[in-house]
Amino acid sequence: MDDTKTRFRRDLEKITSDLISAYGIEFKREIQNLSDPLFRWLDFRLRYIDPIPRQIFASNRFPKKMPSAVENGFHCLEKLIREGKNVNPYQSKGLIRFNDVSGKKRAQRTDLLWADWGVLHLHITDRPIVDSEYFSDRECSNGESWLLFCIFVGNTVGFIDVRKHEDESLFSDQDLIRVVKESWPDYMEKFRIKGILPSKNGLTNNEINTLRKNGVSSFTCIDDDIYMGPGMGITSASTPARVTIKAHRILEWINMLAVLADDENGQLRTEVKSLGIKEPLFELSLTPRGLAIFEAKTNVAFTFPKTAKDETATYFAEMENLIFPEWALQSLLANPSNPDWRE
Repeated sequence: MDDTKTRFRRDLEKITSDLISAYGIEFKREIQNLSDPLFRWLDFRLRYIDPIPRQIFASNRFPKKMPSAVENGFHCLEKLIREGKNVNPYQSKGLIRFNDVSGKKRAQRTDLLWADWGVLHLHITDRPIVDSEYFSDRECSNGESWLLFCIFVGNTVGFIDVRKHEDESLFSDQDLIRVVKESWPDYMEKFRIKGILPSKNGLTNNEINTLRKNGVSSFTCIDDDIYMGPGMGITSASTPARVTIKAHRILEWINMLAVLADDENGQLRTEVKSLGIKEPLFELSLTPRGLAIFEAKTNVAFTFPKTAKDETATYFAEMENLIFPEWALQSLLANPSNPDWRE
C-alpha cells in the first residue's frame, strides 16, 4: 500500500489536473520533465489576477494623452480593478492558450515579461465582451490596439504605462522597468543588487528578448544601479523561476501534511479513532469548503485553518490559496461540470 506522502502527491496531481481541465488550460505535455500538472496550474494561477478591490497607483507617465475610445476603455478597466471585478478576460490569451510550460516552443512556455519583470499587460477596449467569449476584444472601436502595463502587489496595482500594441520591442522595453523604479523606488529597492557596478554597455531591448526566449535571465541596469527582475527571472527551460519556487514550497507542505496525518497522537488520527476507525485512509481532496484532508472510511473532511489567533493568514491558508483559491472554489461551485467533490 502507498504511504501517505505518495498518496497525497498523487492526489495533488489529480486535483491540479482537474483544475487545468475545468479552466480549459492548454496542456500538451510535449516535454516530459515539464509536464507536471502542478507546474502547469501554478503558471496559470500566479498570472491570474485575483478579483479583489485594489488601490491604484499611477506612475510618472500619467496622466497620458489617449484617443477617446482608448481613454474610455482605460477608465473602464480602472473601474473594474477598483471594484475587484474580474479583469482576466483583458489579459493576453496566453493566460489559458498558447503559453504552455510543457510545450516544445521555448519562447511560448509563459509570459516572459511577467516572468522576468513581474509586469502584466491588459488589453484596452471600449467594446463589451461577447457573451460566448471569455476574452475581451483586442481592439477599441477606433480599430487601434492599446495595452495597459501594470504590476499587481497584494491589494494594490501600479499602472506603469499605456502603449500601442505595435510599438517596437514592446515586451522587452527597458523603459517599462525604469518607470517602475522612478515611480516606486521603495518597491524596486528590494531587487537592487548591491556591491556591483553596472556595465557601460548595457543590453539592448532585442538582446533581452533573445535571452529570455533562450532561458537566460539578465540583470537590468538603471542609472548607477543593477537590479534583478522583480518577476524572479526565467529558468534555463524558459519557464518562470517563481513557479518552480512555489511548486517546491507546495510539495514541502504536502510532505508536512502527510507527517501530520501519520501522527498516531495527532488531531486527525485521534478524532478518527474516536469514531472507531483503527486504520484510517487519508486523502487530499477538493470539497465545497475548500481543500481538505479526507478520511474515506468515516467520510470526514478536515479543512485547513484560514487565520491565526492574531487574524493573520496562516501558512495553511497561503498554501491552499496557491492550489485552490477562493475564486476557483466559487467558480466550480457555480459550474455543474465541476471536478469530483468530497461532500
